[in-house]
Amino acid sequence: MTITTVSTAAIWIMVLVGAAGIVLAVLAKRVAAKVFAAFFAALIVLVVFAIRDHVVSLGETNVDALCAGRVSFFGVDLVGDSDRCPAAR
Repeated sequence: MTITTVSTAAIWIMVLVGAAGIVLAVLAKRVAAKVFAAFFAALIVLVVFAIRDHVVSLGETNVDALCAGRVSFFGVDLVGDSDRCPAAR
């Protein structure tokens, strides 16, 4: 899986979770349920953003290892894009 794929997927996950949190907050009848939905949606968005930031920084700090395919994140092997690793492609 490339770094760009991880970054793009994480952005879409954040957008979808944020939109779902807004919809749940609007549809909820009680104020406590609105706060609960908004809080957990924001929490999930922050966690996904932190994971995305960590994966992108892995790609920026370990370029040689990334181009060789020796970087993994939670068991998922990460490889460099053709932009980052032109010699390896």
